[in-house]
Amino acid sequence: MAFNFIILFATSFLAGLSFFKIVRLDEAKYKLLLAFSGSYLFAVTVVHLLPEIYHQTEDVHFIGLFVLIGFFLQLMLEYFTTGVEHGHLHAHAGHHHHHGGANGFFSLAMILSISFHALLEGMLLLHPSHAHEHGDTYSLLFGLILHKIPESLAFVFALGEYSFSKTQKILLLLAFSLASPLGMLFSNFVFDLQIFSSSVFMALFAIVAGNFLYISTTIFFENSPDHKIRFNRLAFSLLGALLAWLSDFLMF
Repeated sequence: MAFNFIILFATSFLAGLSFFKIVRLDEAKYKLLLAFSGSYLFAVTVVHLLPEIYHQTEDVHFIGLFVLIGFFLQLMLEYFTTGVEHGHLHAHAGHHHHHGGANGFFSLAMILSISFHALLEGMLLLHPSHAHEHGDTYSLLFGLILHKIPESLAFVFALGEYSFSKTQKILLLLAFSLASPLGMLFSNFVFDLQIFSSSVFMALFAIVAGNFLYISTTIFFENSPDHKIRFNRLAFSLLGALLAWLSDFLMF
């Protein structure tokens, strides 16, 4: 668990810090990273997370409902996050450089919404002996790591739309980078104290699965707004999906 905590935090924090050193982001390479990470996230949700949840739950309709809740919850969160969770880097009209009360409201709403999302996804890494049928969470961990890189870059970019100093941005990045690791610790804590039943955890996992389905499909659509998929993006998408399947397959 200590390894998961460190790698999740370090990936998110260092990826965000790197944004301050980037003179000009290579948009083409960034879109390839998004294609790979989005495809991996989609595939690991389909081949690992959802089958595991459904297999451990008798009432499949119950799970389906919470997958839908997670999907539309992420849609609502995006109103405040402006797409940070799926690596959206474009300036947003109406959110750019607010001042006074508006600046405070929108920046706080964005930070709280993206941190809530990160906290939820960290809860997936509940110790495998507690809830995960496969016996480990490495494919999920790798998916979160891939997800954290563009997410943290977009988070720091979004902070630039508000009147934060560089020191404030780094402190906010530090807090954000701790959200997923703390979600992991929280899920293990409440499980050990038997505060939540296994059904509650399955519902939470289903919500995160819905989040991932929304985020990964949105990445696909935003990467090809004209519905013309370039060969290199298609190749990276297929590679991400294949890697997710192989990482799951090799667990058996």
